[in-house]
Amino acid sequence: MYIPAPEIYELISYKLNVAYDFFSRQNVAGILKINDNTVISFPEIIEHDFMDLTTKYDYIGLEQIDVSKDKTPYIKMVNRTKESLLENIYHKVDIDVTYFTGPFYYLSPSALTQVAATGLRFGYEDLSIGYAVCISPQSLKSYLWNFKDRGVSWQQGLP
Repeated sequence: MYIPAPEIYELISYKLNVAYDFFSRQNVAGILKINDNTVISFPEIIEHDFMDLTTKYDYIGLEQIDVSKDKTPYIKMVNRTKESLLENIYHKVDIDVTYFTGPFYYLSPSALTQVAATGLRFGYEDLSIGYAVCISPQSLKSYLWNFKDRGVSWQQGLP
């Protein structure tokens, strides 16, 4: 899928919002979002262990982050590119959010529908995904998969 927009990190939420909205209206088995700097050392763990988890959970990831609306009421968007267009943007966090960092996460069709309905509200797409899952009126099941750095890894600090 090609989404016409400049190729900058700060627009990833916009691009994924368009993509996830489209895929939510298709008959997909789910979305496994993997960055290009992600390394899967043992592909058989995806084929067996991970695929089994996708039948039981709506949102799966490798590294969990918790954001408290009381401790961190605002998230500042930090540019990774030279585009000054998106500097000094603060996003208000109005609920407690638990999310999986962006290099690797899975969304079931139910979670994908919720994400498309909520939209990606933050400049950080991984936070936006977690927000949509946490704000869901239905019960979406999350799972922290314990294969980070043992079977799946990525270079920190890269998009």
